[in-house]
Amino acid sequence: MTRNVFSGLFVCLGMVSFFIALLSISAQATPEVTPEITPDVITSIDDLIVAAFTTTNTAPLTGQPTDLTLSIVVPANIQLVGWPEFPESWGAFVIGQVGEPETEVTTAGDTIYRQALVVYLWAPGEYTTPEALIGYRFANSEDTYYVPARAITFNVPTVLESLDLNTLSRQPNRPPIDFFYIPTYVIAVFITILVGTVWVYLRLVEKYRTRAAQIITIPKTPAEIVLARLAEIKKQSLSPAPVCISVADSLRTYIQGCYVDIPAQEMTTAELVDTLRRASVVQFDSARLDELRRLLEQADLVKFANIQPDKRLAGRMLKWAYRWVKAVDQSGLEETEKVVESEVYVE
Repeated sequence: MTRNVFSGLFVCLGMVSFFIALLSISAQATPEVTPEITPDVITSIDDLIVAAFTTTNTAPLTGQPTDLTLSIVVPANIQLVGWPEFPESWGAFVIGQVGEPETEVTTAGDTIYRQALVVYLWAPGEYTTPEALIGYRFANSEDTYYVPARAITFNVPTVLESLDLNTLSRQPNRPPIDFFYIPTYVIAVFITILVGTVWVYLRLVEKYRTRAAQIITIPKTPAEIVLARLAEIKKQSLSPAPVCISVADSLRTYIQGCYVDIPAQEMTTAELVDTLRRASVVQFDSARLDELRRLLEQADLVKFANIQPDKRLAGRMLKWAYRWVKAVDQSGLEETEKVVESEVYVE
């Protein structure tokens, strides 16, 4: 009985082994059929599109600008519809510059897209570019697919070497550096003195300019002196009697200034007129001498006879005295007339 059971088991195992051998031979003899390339069967970007980041320096220093290029090779029957965006902060990378995408068509009909970036890494370590998705479509299809570009890894080395404190030798002590030091109060005193000196200088300059502007040209000729005196008499707003006496004294001063040998201030009116008549001075003709005599006699009446003139008479004497000086002496009066004539005339 037991022998029959074992015999049946061996027969079953033999049949199973035979069927397995037949299946293996059938599988090896039948070749694998490549499916048609359609959107339904694409499972990898490597089948159609080649997209990858490339760089010339995978070990940049901290903060060193590094070139990074995104390259995409697209066959003729595929259209790109989505391009990755690169914000200023792109993962651990800092985007410094983003170039414009460039295209190139190969002889095989493929299109190569390239975009150059400038990135920075600000800390030591190993960094991989973040995921960048590229969107594409097949011709005559509305479905959009996204594939990531192959990343690239950067290794930023540290500038700090590992130090073994036991191997370090102590540096010798160095003397302290002696810096030149000025106390704060010395600087404050210096600035105060400087500001005070500048202020005094500016005050002196301003005072000098003010005094220079106030300087009045002193008349030099007797005619300029008497005309300035007549203008001053007018400005003083004196009463009529002092005006008449001052006008007569001014005329005597003018004559004595023109002719030093004639003491006009000490002579009477008659003596002065006779002396000028005998001197035969060209400027003092008979008409001018008569006018002078009338002016001086009018002043003598006020001075010695206590006759009180009115304002109108005093104004006329100022006017007549101005005209008389102007008539007998024309030298150097052109500029003086502009200032004095409007001030002396009193109607």
